[in-house]
Amino acid sequence: MAKSDAPEQKTVSKSAYRQPVTPEGLKAIEAGTLTWLDDEMYNNLNTGVLEQYLEEKNLEES
Repeated sequence: MAKSDAPEQKTVSKSAYRQPVTPEGLKAIEAGTLTWLDDEMYNNLNTGVLEQYLEEKNLEES
């Protein structure tokens, strides 16, 4: 068997994790009006900005 000298190309699959924040979600976060049942909460679920906002909000409220 002969070995091929061509390097194997590996692809990285894309993930839904870490999506960009939406403008409406960012406005609601900055205004402090984002609630658990808002559409913007779910539209921004996989953003680092939302995770940080929720962590800070939970620390303030506890």
